[in-house]
Amino acid sequence: MKVARDIMTREIYAVTETTSLETLTKLLRDHSISGVPVMNRQGWPIGVVSIYDLVYQGGLESDPELPSSQYWNSGAHLPRGFHELAATGQHLTVKDIMTPAVFAVEEDTPLGVICEYFLRGQIHRVLVTRGGELTGIITSSDLIGELSQMLGSRRELSVRLLGL
Repeated sequence: MKVARDIMTREIYAVTETTSLETLTKLLRDHSISGVPVMNRQGWPIGVVSIYDLVYQGGLESDPELPSSQYWNSGAHLPRGFHELAATGQHLTVKDIMTPAVFAVEEDTPLGVICEYFLRGQIHRVLVTRGGELTGIITSSDLIGELSQMLGSRRELSVRLLGL
């Protein structure tokens, strides 16, 4: 059976508690990712922050046609409603919106156990560690991709999407 190290993404983008929301949104947009670990000064994960945390913050939905919506003007593929936070005079940082919980597994954790973490924790990403040090990340998309590969359905899907 496959384990975490077999499907984890090794290239990890991360932020700190003091990262501005502007910097966070640029990172997410530029790398087409939906969330990142939050690290402390010693380099240990202390939470996660995601696109959903940004959308939830203040419930500020913006119209993609408005000039203030930098994401739609950039051609980025982000969900409708992902927006630049309104200038309220308040300088929020990642610490203000992050989820201060870390779901982590060791590299040799079987995928079945990881799936249980996702289901029970209602999470979309789990950090992968070796001896407590961050070595990778597994997202729900990674798990679905692995499941698709195991079921042999990737080719069928691409054919249907192309209308062939």
